[in-house]
Amino acid sequence: MYLPLDDPRRPSTTSAALAALNAPSSTLCFHARNIPSISIEAYLLRILKYCPTSSDVFLSLLVYFDRMSRVGTLGNFPGEPPMGPRVSRNSDDSLPLGPSPGWSVPDNTTDTEFAFPGMRGFAIDSYNVHRLIIAGITVASKFFSDVFYTNSRYAKVGGLAVHELNQLELHFLLLNDFRLTIPMYEIQQYANQLLAYASERGALPLTVPRPVAPAREASER
Repeated sequence: MYLPLDDPRRPSTTSAALAALNAPSSTLCFHARNIPSISIEAYLLRILKYCPTSSDVFLSLLVYFDRMSRVGTLGNFPGEPPMGPRVSRNSDDSLPLGPSPGWSVPDNTTDTEFAFPGMRGFAIDSYNVHRLIIAGITVASKFFSDVFYTNSRYAKVGGLAVHELNQLELHFLLLNDFRLTIPMYEIQQYANQLLAYASERGALPLTVPRPVAPAREASER
C-alpha cells in the first residue's frame, strides 16, 4: 500500500525508499543464482585483507541486517507506526487507537495487507548474504570511515561486476531508507552479544576485552 506524502498515517519514510520497499526486485537483486563456494568467514577475511576497515563498519552490518529483517517481518521500520492501521482498543474497549479519525478499516482487512510487498518474507540466507555483506561494507565504509576505497575495488574483492555492486549499494541504501546512523550504545550492544556468542562457542576466551563503553554510558553507571 503506497501512502501519499500528505497522508497523516504515513511514516517518515522517503518516497524513494517506499518505492523500493514495495518492489520485489529490491530484495531479489541480492539473490544469487548459486550459493557462493566461499564461506562467510573467508569472505569477511578477504574483505578485511584487501579493503581494511574499522570494527564498527563490520558491527554496523549486524545492525543493518537486523533492521532489514525486522522490516520484512513487521512491515514497518522498528519504532515507527505500521504502514497500515492496526486497530486496537483501550481498557474500556470504547475508543479505537489505531487509524486516523474518519478512516475506517474493512472487516476483511489484515495487517499483512499493508506490509511492504517487496520486503514481505525477506530473510538473509546463503543465496543473498554475500551480496548483502559486500554492499553493506561498501555503504558503511563510506559512512563511518574517512578513508575508503572505490566501488571497483570493493566489487573486485567481493567477486562482482562494478555495475552490480552499484545497483546493490543503491538498493541497500533504499531498503534502509538512508538511515545509516547508529548510536554508540547500540553498536556496543551488538558487540557484546557477538562476543558472548563467540565465547559460548569456544571461539574466544571469556577474558577477551570488550569494546570501551561510551563516556556518556560510563558516567550514568
